[in-house]
Amino acid sequence: MLEFTPHDILQHIALLTTTPVATPPSDLYALLATCRTLYRALNVSSNPHLYAAIFRHQYGPDLRNRTDSSLSAELHQRCDALGRCRRIDLGVHRLRQDMSTLFWMVLEHGSQCDALSQVGFSSFVVQLARNLLSDRKGDKNNIQLVVWLLCLALSRNDILSQIPEEVRDELVISLRPFVSTDASLYLTSLSPFSATDSQDKLCWLPPCSTPRSRPQAVNDEAGLLFYNKRVFLDLPPVSDAAVILIFALKEAVPLQAPYHLPATRALAISESRGGPTAEDYTTFQSTLTPLFSDIRQTEMLTQSRLATTRAWVVNTLPEPEAADQRALIGAGSIAGVWEGAMMISSCGLSEDSEPPDFLCRTPMQCEFVEQQHESPPDWDHRETQSGNCPNILMRPDVEACIALVGQTLPQHEEAWGSDGFTFAGRAHKNGEIVFTRRPKQPANQTSEAWLFIGRLCYGNALVGTFRSSAVDDACSVCGIFSLRKQTPSPNAAPE
Repeated sequence: MLEFTPHDILQHIALLTTTPVATPPSDLYALLATCRTLYRALNVSSNPHLYAAIFRHQYGPDLRNRTDSSLSAELHQRCDALGRCRRIDLGVHRLRQDMSTLFWMVLEHGSQCDALSQVGFSSFVVQLARNLLSDRKGDKNNIQLVVWLLCLALSRNDILSQIPEEVRDELVISLRPFVSTDASLYLTSLSPFSATDSQDKLCWLPPCSTPRSRPQAVNDEAGLLFYNKRVFLDLPPVSDAAVILIFALKEAVPLQAPYHLPATRALAISESRGGPTAEDYTTFQSTLTPLFSDIRQTEMLTQSRLATTRAWVVNTLPEPEAADQRALIGAGSIAGVWEGAMMISSCGLSEDSEPPDFLCRTPMQCEFVEQQHESPPDWDHRETQSGNCPNILMRPDVEACIALVGQTLPQHEEAWGSDGFTFAGRAHKNGEIVFTRRPKQPANQTSEAWLFIGRLCYGNALVGTFRSSAVDDACSVCGIFSLRKQTPSPNAAPE
């Protein structure tokens, strides 16, 4: 009887067989296999508008007003990629296309959307990452992509409930080689940090003249399909994703506060005791690296934080329209109190050594103030001339946006036994933030400054690497840091 049904009614019946949950339209596929008449009436070539309607039904309205052919082609790509997740297929056939499709889906809809959560997306990405990262001679484009896919896919709950401790340790070891400012796949040397370094050398914090403003492209000979268009995938620096993941995986193991600490600051004052309290450790434990998956679910973000997250997403998607492109850092986005942690790595290792682990998770804080200056205040240009600190703050290749100064707050200094630090640097519109840290009360005029180079990822996580200005690797200090902006109190004025 269906063979004689008018096409518009038949197409409406076909649409009713699909569900709002983003799953492959299996009932429609069964209908297509019934007979040639129904196949000719309902196949994608003859009726792209039907499959475009299914796409809108499952993923919501298309705000860019793409053609029906584009939406139907994207539905096909997503069904293939979701099928791979459901089967836990780690094969290489069409792997880069499926990974790219999943990457773009996460950016557009978040990793907790029904389409991804129902196929075990986070579990699949963990297994895929373990498989690809274990092969150091594998396709580096796929490896870079899976690191970012893992970074965007995992939520705090996924790390705690789905990844055993031994797997977390394995992932941290696999991610260490990616922690380099220029996002090189593997570190090739740990050369001294000085102005005389050749620009082709790599180190934990390479010469600042190495450009970081342009993300690397994951190229495919024919391009990758995105809404039926051939595009090339531009990823943010893979080092950023590696730093975020290392912090998030290590934060799964809580720090143990010494048993002898006073419970609160009031008790410490009454007993005339300095240093951290149990309450300080609890506060530090709660200051976790923000994850993209959790950011997309939270309702606690201010409007400015939501705007910067949206800007990062739009700029990361392929070929954003000119009207949608916007600066990743704008006025007011950095000002405020940033809290987090830093971890130190080993120095002075031989060139053929494995990348060192990051240890000693230590609290870090800075209250940034934005200033309209041509150069950051309190910046000692003599250090630039001596080679101890590079002239990254004055780089001509990246447009400077905001001059920054800052300091640690007295409460932080009292809690963690520090005389405090001052900060000076710049934030650039492309998301890069560079600043130095100095003691508030230097022991002498030659007290070294530490240089921090980071990026603002998805508008909420300021992550990167740091290194002391000592030229000799044997006595220098280097490592990684992660900061998040402190949420204003309910009584505070809106941003």
